[in-house]
Amino acid sequence: MHRLSNFIKFSKRHLLLTGLVIVITVICSGNRDLSLKNTAKYKNNGVSVSYKNASVQCKNIDITIGEIEQKCKKFIPDFGPVKSITLKQALSSNYRNIQSRIMRITVVLADGRKVRIGADTQKSDSGLRINTLFSGLNEKLGKVHSVTLSLRNKNILYPETTQLSPEKEAENSKYVNMLLNNIKHNIIEGIPDKYYSNTFSKTEAKNFKSLCTTLESKDIEYRKVPVKTSSKFRKDDEVSLPDNSAELVVTFPKNTKDVVHIINIAKKYNIPWVARGKGTSLTGSPVPMYDSIIVDMSKYMKNIYSFKEQDSYATIIAEPGAVNGDVDKYINKKWRFSPKPASYLISSVGGNLANNAVGMNGAKEGATADYINAVELVTPYGNRLILRRNNSRECTLLNLLAGSEGRMGIITKIELILSKTIPEDNTCTILYKFDNPVKALEAVTDIHKSGIVPMKMEFMDTIVLKGINNRQNVNSSEFYRNTDSALLIQLADTNQKRVLRRKNELKKIMGKYKKYFTKLSAANKKITDELITTRIHLFPIMVEYMNYKYSFDEHLDMDPIIPLSCAVEFYNGVQKIALKHKIKIPFFSHAGDMICHPLIFYSSKNRKSCETALKVMKEIDELALDLGGRVSGEHGIGFKLNYFMDKKIKIDDQRIMEAVLAALSPGRLANPGKIFPDEKITTWLKTVFCQRKLSKYTKNTQ
Repeated sequence: MHRLSNFIKFSKRHLLLTGLVIVITVICSGNRDLSLKNTAKYKNNGVSVSYKNASVQCKNIDITIGEIEQKCKKFIPDFGPVKSITLKQALSSNYRNIQSRIMRITVVLADGRKVRIGADTQKSDSGLRINTLFSGLNEKLGKVHSVTLSLRNKNILYPETTQLSPEKEAENSKYVNMLLNNIKHNIIEGIPDKYYSNTFSKTEAKNFKSLCTTLESKDIEYRKVPVKTSSKFRKDDEVSLPDNSAELVVTFPKNTKDVVHIINIAKKYNIPWVARGKGTSLTGSPVPMYDSIIVDMSKYMKNIYSFKEQDSYATIIAEPGAVNGDVDKYINKKWRFSPKPASYLISSVGGNLANNAVGMNGAKEGATADYINAVELVTPYGNRLILRRNNSRECTLLNLLAGSEGRMGIITKIELILSKTIPEDNTCTILYKFDNPVKALEAVTDIHKSGIVPMKMEFMDTIVLKGINNRQNVNSSEFYRNTDSALLIQLADTNQKRVLRRKNELKKIMGKYKKYFTKLSAANKKITDELITTRIHLFPIMVEYMNYKYSFDEHLDMDPIIPLSCAVEFYNGVQKIALKHKIKIPFFSHAGDMICHPLIFYSSKNRKSCETALKVMKEIDELALDLGGRVSGEHGIGFKLNYFMDKKIKIDDQRIMEAVLAALSPGRLANPGKIFPDEKITTWLKTVFCQRKLSKYTKNTQ
C-alpha cells in the first residue's frame, strides 16, 4: 500500500513535470515562432530572406532568379524578365536587374583569398562601387561565394545605345580590356610600387609658364588663379597645400577634344588635374589639394540635346556642366529625370554622377547610376572611351565610375534615361505628426518590413521642427507646429490601383501607432509642394536657426547610411553622443533608405568647439559602421571625410578600391587626395580643422 501510494505520488509528480515541460515547450516554440516572425528570416536552399532589411542572401548561386523570387513573395521582387537563368549567369553577364541590387558580395579570389565587400544597406557605396565589380568579372577574378541582394524593385529600363563604327568599336574594346586587365592584375598581384612614388611638390613657376604656353598652342581658354590661404591655419610647413605663392590654372574646355589635350598636357608636366562642375559638393570633391589644373566644365560644356522618346522610356544627352534642373526644362512634361538631390536646381549632371547622388526618391527609384545609359569618358591615360550599359564589360567600368569623384577620368557626355511623369491623381502625400520621435522611427521599421516602398519617406526630429517654425517665410511651417517629430510620406506610382492598395496597407500599419500621432493629408498640390519644398530646404533652415539660437557659425553635414532595421538604434545612439558632449544635434533622414543627416554645429572661433565637433563626427561615423552601415550615402568622401577612411570601410573594400584606382589612374594625377588621402593631406587634416577652408577654396576656383 505504501509502495502504491509512493508510486501514485511519483506518477502525479511525473505527470505534473511532463505537463510543465510540454507547456514550456509550447511557449518556447511559440516564442521561437514569434521571434522568427519578427526577424522575418527564413533559410531554404541556400537562400536567407530578411524582411527587416528588405534583402535576400544567396549562398547558392546556381539557383535561378525565378526560384529566388518565389522565396521572397512578400516583397514581390522582379529580378528581370528571364526567370530561368541562374544567379551565377546573371552575375557573369552583368544582368542589370541583378547588379543594380547587389548590397554585399563574398568572393574567393583566384589566389585563394576570401573577400567580403559591400554593406547591409540599400545603397552600399562609400567611394568606388566595388560591390558591383564582381558582376561581369567574377570568372576571371575568382568565384562568388554568396551575394546579398536588395528586394526593392526599381524602375529599371533597357534603352538601346548607339552603335559605334567597326573601327571605333575595336578601339573602344581595346581600351576597355586594357583597363579591366589592369584591375585584375592589381587585385591579384598587388599594386605596383611606382604608383605611390609619384609625389606632388610645389610646381615651379617655369613649369607653369611652359604649361600656359602649351595650353595656348592648343587654343584652350584658361586663366591663372592664385590661392590665398592664411598661414595661421598651417601647422606643418611640410604639408604641400596651396599657399600664397602657389598657382592654379583654370581651363575652360569647349569639347571632348580640349579635355583630351588638357589631360595629356597634365601628364607631360606631371601636374594633377581636378574636374569641376557647379561646385555644390559638401565634401570638397572638386576642390584642388595641390597645385593643379582645374577643368571647369560649367562654362561651355553644359549643352543638352538629342532627346529621343520610346513607349516606356526616353533618353537625352547632357554634357557634365549642365544643371540638373535644366534637364527637366528641356524635355516635355511627359518625362522626368528621376534622381533629384536637394541641390538639383543648381548642381550639375556630371557632379551627380561623380557622387552617385540620390535624393528623396532614392528608396523607390534608385540613384543616379540607375539612370545612366552611356557615358563618354576621357581617362587619365588620355584615351576617349565610351561606356554603355548594355555592354557587359563596359558596364563594369560604368558601375565603378558612378561615385568615383573624378578619380577615373573626366566625363564629357552622359546619356540619361528618363522616366514617365507620374500623374497627380496617382500621388498621395501624408504628414504624420508624432509626439515621440522613437515611435515615428519604429513605424518606419514596420513600413520597411511590410514591403511598402514610398516614393518619399522623410523623418524630422524635434530640433529640426523648431528650426522650421522659427523661419517666418516658410509657407508650410503651420503644418509642422505642435509636434515633437514628423514623418512625411508620399506614395506614388504610374499604376493608380497600386497606390490605393499601398495606402490601405499603410493605414493598417500606422493604426498601431495612432495614439502617438495626428495626421495631415495633403488636400491639393499646393500643400504637397509646400511640405516637400520645406524638406528640401532643411539645410539652410537649420543653419539659420542654429546661428540665431546658439550663435554657431559653422557646421558639419553628415550623410551616413544604415541598415533599414537599425533606425531606432542609430537615432538613440546619436542622442547619447549629443548628451555626452553636451551639444544639440538636429537629425533628419531619408527614412526610405535610411540615409541620415545629423548636423553638427560649432563655433569656428572656439578651438574647443571645433575639436568637439570632430570628435562627435567620428563617434557618429563609428556608430554607423558598428551597425553595419556606411559613412556616406550620397555626399561622397571628398577630402573632408577621407582622413579616417580606413575606419569607414572594411579592409577588403579598401584594398580593392585602391587596386582599382591604381589601375585606372596610374600617375595619381586624377583628383589626388580624394576618397583615399595622401600622407601629407592626412597630416594637414589632423592638425587643421578644414571645414571653413572648404568654402574659401571653392570660391577661389570659380
